[in-house]
Amino acid sequence: MRVLVENEGTDRWLIGKIHSADVTNCKNCMILLNEKIVCLRTARIIETDAAILFRLDKQIEEAQTEHDKIAQQIDSLDKALEQGY
Repeated sequence: MRVLVENEGTDRWLIGKIHSADVTNCKNCMILLNEKIVCLRTARIIETDAAILFRLDKQIEEAQTEHDKIAQQIDSLDKALEQGY
């Protein structure tokens, strides 16, 4: 997201603020996903039912995929800021 203003210095400042907020939100999501993955793995350790184990495996896989997508999003935001967008 780029905020257009007349002053280039202000423009970069606003872009930096928006970038910082986006990265902070992404990092907060990653923290929550890490906690979710730990909880799912803990539940998997004590579970014996095959159907529930399968479901837990799928939930862990989905959470890890989402975690990876957010990490890529943070990288994209960083690259966009470096390029001045």
